[in-house]
Amino acid sequence: MQIGAVDYGKRYWFLYFWLEAVSRAGQVQMLEHSAVAQQADKRRFEQGATSAQTRLRQIYTGLHGNNPEQKLASLEHMKDDKLCDMLTQLLRIGFRGVMSSTSSKDVSGAATHASNILSCCSFGKDTLDVQVGWRAEDRPPADILKRGGWKRQVDVAERARQLNMDKKWHPYHQKDIKKYLWFRAGKNIDNCFYSVLSVGHTFQAVLNFPEIDETTFSFLPHTTNGEVKAVREWSAEEKRKNPHFIATVKTSTEERREFLASTTYAYMFLLKGLVLDTAKASRYYGRDTFPEEGVAKIGVDDIYACWPIVRVFHEIQSPLEDEKTHTHPWVCGKAIGFTAFVQRSVYLAPYDNLKVRYSLEATRKLEEQFHIAQDSPLSPLPAFTCAWRGTGEGYADARVLHALGEQRECQITYLHSFYLGIY
Repeated sequence: MQIGAVDYGKRYWFLYFWLEAVSRAGQVQMLEHSAVAQQADKRRFEQGATSAQTRLRQIYTGLHGNNPEQKLASLEHMKDDKLCDMLTQLLRIGFRGVMSSTSSKDVSGAATHASNILSCCSFGKDTLDVQVGWRAEDRPPADILKRGGWKRQVDVAERARQLNMDKKWHPYHQKDIKKYLWFRAGKNIDNCFYSVLSVGHTFQAVLNFPEIDETTFSFLPHTTNGEVKAVREWSAEEKRKNPHFIATVKTSTEERREFLASTTYAYMFLLKGLVLDTAKASRYYGRDTFPEEGVAKIGVDDIYACWPIVRVFHEIQSPLEDEKTHTHPWVCGKAIGFTAFVQRSVYLAPYDNLKVRYSLEATRKLEEQFHIAQDSPLSPLPAFTCAWRGTGEGYADARVLHALGEQRECQITYLHSFYLGIY
């Protein structure tokens, strides 16, 4: 069974939960590879996996039809309460949850679905043990402030409606389920997209977001294989329609060259309330993943500063042949990387009010992180450049292999022009 096209209907949500549950139940030996897990944990996991496999067989055989497609089609005719119960079972098998409203006093025992995930949690404060988080997205500060900061998708009424999370057949419409931060403990080993707000540990790590792929950049020209075309492959009409995604840059071999680019905004803020260390939880389940944490919300008063970033995407010649042109076009992608031009920082917390809004310890920590981002060689000012690989790992030389059709390294050295908009 595969998810396929995203329409957030019953098929999508069944497979979203099903794939995690099947993977979780089938990986009985997973904890053998975890340095955190103890032998008692492994025995408990094996017993739980056997029980989960039995429940999964019951769910699968209970669906009408003789093959997977017929069984998925039968979901459309299932009563809401029955489907909700089924999806909730899959959620409990493949996910682990931590109660988002847990306070600092009862963090050790407030999450009945957490298992050992609780050992990966802490409680953010603005006086002691101050935690600073980072997040990057394409919405400018004015939009973020107008919306009151960030919330989980499940907590935004309009978004929940768009994704059908408010329907009676969906587990997340239930308050007893919705109140948890859910961690995907099966196939993906990371935060649930919809019930957790993911934030990064460092400035460099978040600049890869939003990732460049066929989903987030679906409106840009693509090859027949779904890859995002480099600007050099665009027609005159495609350039006319997408002027705000074209940057003119200087490289080590040419004075001016057009590249695909986009603006993202890197935000720095305090983490308050329950904080799930996603990377630590992932290691518990036997995998190293992206360095991130999970929270329930980020309030406006906790946002400290923002950096507009122009990402100029590197390009390579695709190994895949385009069925329409029968060529190997130049393409961009999240694994290919980009060069980041960091613009002037924008304070969102008025400096005169810092002592009122933040404790001295919080102000010190924020200022420390601010200057790391502002002054580090990995966060240059305009006309100085650096690059990040698709994983978020930084490197300082910003070299692009095989760019501009030459079999040697080429460096993007200067940003001549790009539309930043009003931020």
